[in-house]
Amino acid sequence: MPASNINGVIMGYNKILIPLDGSQAAELVLQHLPKIAEPGAHIHLVSVLVDEPVSEFPRLWAEDGQKRRHDRETYLLGVATDLKRQGFKVTTVTCVGPAIEHITEAITDDFDLVLMATHRRSALGRFMVGSVSYGILNRTDCSILIV
Repeated sequence: MPASNINGVIMGYNKILIPLDGSQAAELVLQHLPKIAEPGAHIHLVSVLVDEPVSEFPRLWAEDGQKRRHDRETYLLGVATDLKRQGFKVTTVTCVGPAIEHITEAITDDFDLVLMATHRRSALGRFMVGSVSYGILNRTDCSILIV
């Protein structure tokens, strides 16, 4: 289904940023693209790996971190390939560090819309791990659609 069609004029977003963390919940936003994006729209996929050691030994963490980054980049390229088949122009970036900061930095590139998922954490869950969608919502003037 294409973007909104009003009196023969297609209305939709041309430049959409989509944060993805590799979860099925985050990927649910992709099903909405044909309904809200212009044909051939630029879709920018952003994925942020939280930089936290999984070992006391930095050497072991570095290897694990490199593998995690490679796996996430491979994942994004797969999503990008699917979106390109649908006619979208797609770019990807994988970052390491604080998710909210990296995503809000990317939003400054004149995006029409940020399309993102929420994991629907409980109040305790939001307190313990934070809410990326809430953090982004409060740090940008860009239109945001949270699914």
